[in-house]
Amino acid sequence: MYLLFDIGATSTRIAVSTDKKRFEKPKVYPTPQDYNLGVQEFVSSAIKLTGGKKSFSAVGGIPGELDSKKEKVITSPHMPGWLNKPIKRDLEKALKTKVQFENDAAMVGLGEVYYGSGSKKGVAAYITVSSGVGGKRFINGSLDATGASFEPGKQVIITIDKSEPREYFLEDLISGSSIFKRFGKIPSDINDKNFWDHQAKLLAIGLHNVWVLWRPERIVLGGGIILTTKLQISKVENYFKQLAERKLVLPKIRKAKLGNFGGLWGALVMLNTKK
Repeated sequence: MYLLFDIGATSTRIAVSTDKKRFEKPKVYPTPQDYNLGVQEFVSSAIKLTGGKKSFSAVGGIPGELDSKKEKVITSPHMPGWLNKPIKRDLEKALKTKVQFENDAAMVGLGEVYYGSGSKKGVAAYITVSSGVGGKRFINGSLDATGASFEPGKQVIITIDKSEPREYFLEDLISGSSIFKRFGKIPSDINDKNFWDHQAKLLAIGLHNVWVLWRPERIVLGGGIILTTKLQISKVENYFKQLAERKLVLPKIRKAKLGNFGGLWGALVMLNTKK
């Protein structure tokens, strides 16, 4: 029995796999911002799913940058209460099994590369637009080891604000948390077509920057903003084409196929590839 998990800034998903090929119905619950409550909820859910039986190992993702040993989160703007906590040690002690962590965007991207809209051949990029903006590059089905700390959401975009140029991080313009901060609404409650058209243009600018730096043949878009709102991938593609050099072969831009469970599929991939 193996435990797969995806700890997100908004929701946590946990599932059990008995054969390393598929997983049973996941348990989904809101992620507590308090670290101790988060660990308690995770352990309680894991015990219920496994029936109290010991797992051979637990594999999954968590938002932010991990330390070199992948034992704790050292940067995570949307989960400040979890920073520098010994999460690997605490979960291993409570579950009495080995726990392996990876960045959540890397896990979802890995799932998409093997089971979803990505490709195991060549270069692929996974970009998530949710509470924040993250992403990873994959080469021939593997996470690019040279870019463990890729932060596409931190690229600088210059816009015109009150007739003056102003610099923003991309995630300060298109992430769910930034939209709520600016408009007081969750993205799914905004029905203004002009707003979403502008969001598509901003995302296209960010993807163009990712493309010229990473040169992916395929870009997969996931995260809550992509999966549950009115942002149209076709408009993102159109704006992208307007920006790109026409003589070059442009990447295919696709919506994630695995929905909210891409991280669990990614954990399954890692379970089968890690020694």
